[in-house]
Amino acid sequence: MFEGSCHCERVRFQAPTPEQVTRCNCTYCDRVGARWAYCPPDQFTLLGTGRDLIT
Repeated sequence: MFEGSCHCERVRFQAPTPEQVTRCNCTYCDRVGARWAYCPPDQFTLLGTGRDLIT
């Protein structure tokens, strides 16, 4: 199982370990070294309260 979070870490998630990871070429992702992975929605678990999800 893989765990991650949004940039401020208030909202966290769990997902299966990705088989493939891609690299975005936008300036922000390049600067912070972000990588992207995908999974079926039913295997993704969002952790956090409703308050954390609203800005």
